[in-house]
Amino acid sequence: MLSPEEHKTVQSLILKYAQEISWNLVSHEQDKQRRSFADNVSTQETCQSVSRLFDNVLYQQVQTSKPHCTESSGTLIAQLSCSVPQNIKISKDANDR
Repeated sequence: MLSPEEHKTVQSLILKYAQEISWNLVSHEQDKQRRSFADNVSTQETCQSVSRLFDNVLYQQVQTSKPHCTESSGTLIAQLSCSVPQNIKISKDANDR
């Protein structure tokens, strides 16, 4: 859980910026629904088995911006998921450069 200071200095600024660039904020419940969280499994177990992305939204956006892309949804999502590290280490590495 975030400390009050961390929420104020980090998360709230990120959320504000996301809204300024027209991102749609999604509630925790909407997130769980879009990523097919199972009700009878712990959140930690579910997070290990579901996509970190909203696969259908990502695929629709790729199809809109690159209509010539012929990859299936599953193939495209797998390729994109492999290119994004699954941990926070990338943030530390970026800051160390």
